[in-house]
Amino acid sequence: MGLLDTIKGWFGGAKEATSEVVDKAGDKAGEAWDKTKHMAGDVAEKSKDVAGDLAGKAKDVAGEVAEKTGEAWDKTKDMAGDMAEKAKGAMAGAADKAEDAADQARHSASEAADAAGDAASDMADTAKDAMDGDHQS
Repeated sequence: MGLLDTIKGWFGGAKEATSEVVDKAGDKAGEAWDKTKHMAGDVAEKSKDVAGDLAGKAKDVAGEVAEKTGEAWDKTKDMAGDMAEKAKGAMAGAADKAEDAADQARHSASEAADAAGDAASDMADTAKDAMDGDHQS
C-alpha cells in the first residue's frame, strides 16, 4: 500500500463518517421537528383555553361593572330626589319667613305712619292753639 492508497482510505473513511453523521443529524432534526410541532399544538390548545377563560372572566367583570354602575345611578337619582325635596322644603320655609317678615314690616310701617300722622296732627293742633292764643290777646 502506497501513500496514495492511504490517503484514499482516509478520505473514504471520512466520507463514510460524514455520511453517517449527516444521516444521524437528519434523523435527529426530523425528531426535533416532530416534537416542535407537537409542542406547538399543545401551546396553541392551551392558549385557546386561556383565551376562552379570559374572555369569560372579562364578560363576567363587564356584567358586574354594568350592575354596579346601575346601582350607583339608582342611588344617585334617589339622592338627587331627596336633595330636591329638602331644597323645596327649605325654599318653602324661607318663603314663609320672608312673607312673615314682610307682614311685620308692613305692620311696623303702618304703625309708624299712624304715629307720624298722630304726631303731625298733634303738632298742627298745637300750632293752631298757639296761633289762636296769639290772636286772642
